[in-house]
Amino acid sequence: MTPFELGWVAGFLEGEGSFGAHSKSFRVWVTAVQVQREPLERLRRYTHMGQLTAPRIRSQDRFSSQQPCSTWNLYGQNAVLLMKELRDHMSPRRQVQIDRALTRFAARLTRKEIAVKTWATRHQMGTARKSALKSWSTRRRLAAVNQLSLESG
Repeated sequence: MTPFELGWVAGFLEGEGSFGAHSKSFRVWVTAVQVQREPLERLRRYTHMGQLTAPRIRSQDRFSSQQPCSTWNLYGQNAVLLMKELRDHMSPRRQVQIDRALTRFAARLTRKEIAVKTWATRHQMGTARKSALKSWSTRRRLAAVNQLSLESG
């Protein structure tokens, strides 16, 4: 992004954007909602990222209007990259939102790590562990768990 584009994106998302991460799935997002579609198209053009949704009337909550709104959404690693690039240009309030989202994203586990840890928890209880060591695939899984423990510890 050029300095002008960076400034425009930071200013637009400061006023109209939302930064966050889901507390259970650790899915990270940056989003903006507008009645006018042109600013969202410009946002997409400047960032070269994100998806635009078709205009629709949002659910009846205290923030919604009766006018159809378009939404620009950015998820995952691209959202993380944009948050890191914009952080220093944002207000303290937005910096806290970005820091919270990035912290949650950094704490996530991959599906493989979750599967291995879940499997290990089940098999390390009681005497099942001794008999499980006889199996080659079991030894591989336990080695993976031990490796994860060493990396996180």
